[in-house]
Amino acid sequence: PRPRDPEMCTVSPVATQLQECQVKLDEQTSSLGPDHPDIAGTMSKMALAYQYMQHDYPKAMECHIEVSRILNKAMESGEDTLDVVRLLATTLADMGIIHEADKNFVEAHKCYSQAQALLRSIDQDENDPVLISSRNGFHRISRALAKDE
Repeated sequence: PRPRDPEMCTVSPVATQLQECQVKLDEQTSSLGPDHPDIAGTMSKMALAYQYMQHDYPKAMECHIEVSRILNKAMESGEDTLDVVRLLATTLADMGIIHEADKNFVEAHKCYSQAQALLRSIDQDENDPVLISSRNGFHRISRALAKDE
C-alpha cells in the first residue's frame, strides 16, 4: 500500500461540507439578503453537521437560533409555507435535543412543545418522524420536570 499523504488526512468530509455550506451561505446572503428562507435551509444543514457529526453543540445551537429567527420572521411576513413551517418545527426539535442533553429541561420542553404545535398546525401525519421525536422528547422532559418538583 502507498503511504497516505498527511495533508489529505487533515480535512474531514464534514469540514469540507461545512466549508461548502459557508460559501453557499455567503453567496445566498449577498444575492437574497440575510433573512431569506433559503438561507435558513443552508444554515440548517450546517447546524445538523455541527450537532450530529461534530458534536459541537454550541455552534449547532448558534445556527439553530439563527434559522429559527429567519423562519419566524418569514412566517410573520406571511411566508408560512409548508416548507417554512416544517423546517422551523424540525429546528425546534433539534434545539430541544441539545437543551435536553444540557439538562436544560425547561427550554427543551418549550422547544418540543412548539415543534409539535407547528407540525399539528399543518396537519402533519401523526407518524411523521419529527412529530414522533418531539412528542417523545416532550414526554421524557415532562417526566424529568415532574421528578424535579
